[in-house]
Amino acid sequence: MLEYIREGDIVVVTELDRLGRNNNDLTMIMNEIQQKGIKIAKEKGKFQENDTRLNLAFDLYLKGYTDKEVEEQTGINRQTFKRYRDRLGIHRVNKQ
Repeated sequence: MLEYIREGDIVVVTELDRLGRNNNDLTMIMNEIQQKGIKIAKEKGKFQENDTRLNLAFDLYLKGYTDKEVEEQTGINRQTFKRYRDRLGIHRVNKQ
């Protein structure tokens, strides 16, 4: 992508961690993009709160499924799912 983008282009990313492998890599890539006069835009959330797949993922999670199992069942990336859980305050209640 870095070879093809030109001044005036806009790079849209869903999550910044998709742009680089680590913080140093991300910083270098963002600097290179900005030095070329290109804007970086973050795409708004992929899922709405009433999204069927996301609600299924929450149900599975609350039933005790692991993040990996939720990802396998719904196709929602584990990190993305965790961000939505945190954002919406979805937590399991520990039974003792």
